[in-house]
Amino acid sequence: MVEIQRVPVADLSGDQFLRDFVLENKPVVLTGGLDHWKPLDWTPEYLESLALESGKPDARVVVAPLQADREHRHAWLEPSSRWGIDPSQEDLPGVLRPDLVLALSGRRVAVPLSHFTSMLRGHERMHPAYADGSAEVAGSLSFLYPDYCCLPPALEGFALKLRRKKACVWLGRHSTSSLHFDNVENFFAQAVGSKRFLLVPPHYSSILVQGRLRKAAYHFHPSANHEELEPQTREELDRDAQRDGPLECGLEPHDAFTFRRGEVTRETVLNYPAFPISKPPLALRDVVSRVPCSEVEVGPGEVLYLPAMWWHEVTAVPNQDCGCASVSYMFHPVFSRSQPQDAARLGQVVRNPVYEEFFLESSLTGVDPPASSTSTLLPPFAAEVQAQAQEQEGEELLAAGQ
Repeated sequence: MVEIQRVPVADLSGDQFLRDFVLENKPVVLTGGLDHWKPLDWTPEYLESLALESGKPDARVVVAPLQADREHRHAWLEPSSRWGIDPSQEDLPGVLRPDLVLALSGRRVAVPLSHFTSMLRGHERMHPAYADGSAEVAGSLSFLYPDYCCLPPALEGFALKLRRKKACVWLGRHSTSSLHFDNVENFFAQAVGSKRFLLVPPHYSSILVQGRLRKAAYHFHPSANHEELEPQTREELDRDAQRDGPLECGLEPHDAFTFRRGEVTRETVLNYPAFPISKPPLALRDVVSRVPCSEVEVGPGEVLYLPAMWWHEVTAVPNQDCGCASVSYMFHPVFSRSQPQDAARLGQVVRNPVYEEFFLESSLTGVDPPASSTSTLLPPFAAEVQAQAQEQEGEELLAAGQ
């Protein structure tokens, strides 16, 4: 286990932060930098009063429904056969994992603000859901935007050389964002409750990534017994679930909803692992056991600087009465990976061209990507070892009923 440093903001200059953490691609928890930050006051009552003041008392919040029997995860792996996919007919042979899909918990739905705040308070009858940082979510919570649109003043000196991309808000109660990586420099600011991070350095990506994964989305239906409905009613529900935009529904009562496998999308991703890191296939078990993970909990008023390309799994630890709230201030990556869009493996880590002027101004033209992101744990795996691991992973998933 590798310990993540905790450093008071007052003890760091902008240049120190750039040199010791950004250019080293190294995470750090920043403390004492969020005094008087408005999101620290995001209680359910505050959200309701702010919506009322903004003239949106009947606002609907766009959320992703979560499945409690999946540990409130937003995504997980499933055998592609369960989605009616014939691996032999896959149109991206050698690029896509034909035996697996990345299953998404549920297409986003628009729910009354009162249901959402009741869920944040922990009312048992409310179905679990998560406002997950998407543009749709941000639009539905536009009355909150003035509270978090600007980077907190104490962090501005750390981001002077970085190019702003966006700010994302995360609101919910119990949730887990499965292991993945993002190509952004992320200042993850915690407002309410806590978040537990499992972190894996980027230079172990060649172990975790074994081909692209196709996304497949569950549908959230307002009926516990979908198959017992009249055919016409069932068809209407299916049409609603398939239409563009979030389906309008509520979150109560808890037992009146069911999840059904929906559409397999055309979208493929390369930033999710081909197996749960806690349950690697037998052929990779010894290798994965040597991957150094880090665990860190980020509490209210703290900020995790999460560099680009770092693998992270995030689990919410909600405040008993208020749920969990976070804001990500995202910037374009200083170092990133370069590979074709149809690549089955991650490419080489390179300097991001958008920062060439910064490198020139800072006399850092000789700076190369940090060793922590480019080295490898082992030589590239032999094709037969990868094939064996993929075959066994599919069998283990089927045996486990996932």
